[in-house]
Amino acid sequence: MNSKLETKSLILHPEIEAYVANIRGSRPESGDAESLLSCAQVSEEIAQGARRILETGETLEKVTDHQFVIKRADAAERLAFFVISGLANWKCFQERRELKDSLVCNEQPYGDVAIDRAQGSLIVPPGDWNLLKDAVAEAKDCFETNLNTAINPGKETMRTASLKRPLWDSDVFKFGCHPAILKIVSDYLGMYPILLRINLLLSLNDRLQEKSSQFPHLDPEDFQQVKIFLYINDVDEDTGPFQVLRADASDRVQAKYDYRFGRLTDQQVFDVAGKDDLIMCLGPSGTSNFADTSRGFHFGSRPSSKQRKLVMYQYVTPFAASWAISDREITAKYKEAAKQQEAQSGMPLSRRDAYLLAVNR
Repeated sequence: MNSKLETKSLILHPEIEAYVANIRGSRPESGDAESLLSCAQVSEEIAQGARRILETGETLEKVTDHQFVIKRADAAERLAFFVISGLANWKCFQERRELKDSLVCNEQPYGDVAIDRAQGSLIVPPGDWNLLKDAVAEAKDCFETNLNTAINPGKETMRTASLKRPLWDSDVFKFGCHPAILKIVSDYLGMYPILLRINLLLSLNDRLQEKSSQFPHLDPEDFQQVKIFLYINDVDEDTGPFQVLRADASDRVQAKYDYRFGRLTDQQVFDVAGKDDLIMCLGPSGTSNFADTSRGFHFGSRPSSKQRKLVMYQYVTPFAASWAISDREITAKYKEAAKQQEAQSGMPLSRRDAYLLAVNR
C-alpha cells in the first residue's frame, strides 16, 4: 500500500485547478487533493499515475469525461477522475466525511470489523441479529412469490425478484441502511456513501454465458465501491459462489494488461496472480460478504449443481463516473422514493437519509 499519499504535497496543474474552480466557485486549497487521495490507498504505480495526471494535466479532457472513464479508463485515470470530481464538489466531500466521522452505532451486531484494503473484501458470518434474520426471511418470500420473468440479455442465467412491501417498510431495505452496515462501508470509502441499488438475485447456474459476469472483471461505476452480498441460502462450492481476487493482486493484473474493463480469462489472471490470491466467498444463509468490486477482479454464478439466492447492495461515492463532474444533482434509484416518503410523512428526511439516497449529492 502507498504510504506517501497523505504526506507528499501535490500541486495541481493550472488547467485542472481552473476546471475545478469553475465548478466549485473557488480554487482548491493546498491539501484538498491529498484528502481525497487518502480515501484511496492503492498501489504505488496507480497512485503515481494519478498524481502525474493531476500535476501535468495530461489527458485532462479524457479524465473529466465520465463516459470515457466508465467505459475506457485505466486505474490511474479513474482515480484522477475521482479526485477531480471530489475537488469540484468539495462541499459534498466535506459533508460526507463529517457524516462518516459522526456515525454512531449503538448496536454492533458484527462487532469491530473492517474491510481490509489489501484484500478488498470481508466475510461476516450471520450471528444472532434479528434485523438480518427478518431481511433474509423477507427475501426468501420474495424469491418464492415475486420472481420476475424478464430476462437480462447480458445475464441470461440470472433472475431477479421484487420486494413485496413498500421500500420504507422493507426489512431488506432497513438492513442496507442500518448504521452498523453503513459504518463498515463508510470507513472503507472514507466518506458516507450513496446506496445506489438493491437487487434480489437468483443465479440459475445452469450454463456458461460468454462475456458475462461469470468471467473475471472489475465494475466500472467508481474507482472504489462496496457491494454486500447477503446470502439467502447456504453457499458452498457447488452453488456457483462469488469469487474475488485480492485487491493488491488485482492491481498487478490491471498493470499487466492495461485493463480498461471487459472480461479476462482465468488463465490471464493466474499468469499474474497466485491461486491463493483468489477468495472463494462461502457461508451459510445470513452470511454478509462485503467486496470492493471496482478494485478486485471477480466472477460468480458459474455452472453448478445448485442455485444461489442473495440480496446485493451497492454503495458508491458521489464522485462515481456514473455522473458528470459538473452535475449538481445526480440520479439514483431511490431518490424519488425518498422524496415521496418525505411528502407522505409530512416530515423532512433526516440528513443521513437524504445523503444516503442521493437527494443531496
